[in-house]
Amino acid sequence: MTHQKSLFDTSQEPRDIYGYPIKKETLIDATTLSRISDPRTSQLAAQDAVDKASLLHCRIAEWLSRQSEAMTAREIAEGAKRELKLNHEVETIRKRVSELEDYRPGSLGFSVVCGGTRHCKITGKMAETWEVQ
Repeated sequence: MTHQKSLFDTSQEPRDIYGYPIKKETLIDATTLSRISDPRTSQLAAQDAVDKASLLHCRIAEWLSRQSEAMTAREIAEGAKRELKLNHEVETIRKRVSELEDYRPGSLGFSVVCGGTRHCKITGKMAETWEVQ
């Protein structure tokens, strides 16, 4: 006798709009950015946004792993934009920095953690710092 799944059966792993399992290290997925009832083009745009965000996270994290000290989000954004020649605005990069802490430990090969607070070298304001462990 086969087990019929109930409405409340949650044993199935979450899947993206293409039916592939969603990686646990992905912070966002296309299913949260588009609905099943949305046109196919909207679903594709949502997947594209997820892919670009994940790539940006990885590039920022990898750059941060090469730095010798904890840095503020603004310092990371300015440095990464300049050295990696990113097309993103500094503010866009700055906003993504804190999201790196949400990645599952080991999914990047290291963890990005909040390292305390200090005055930012760019703005002069007190800010959290981020570092790789």
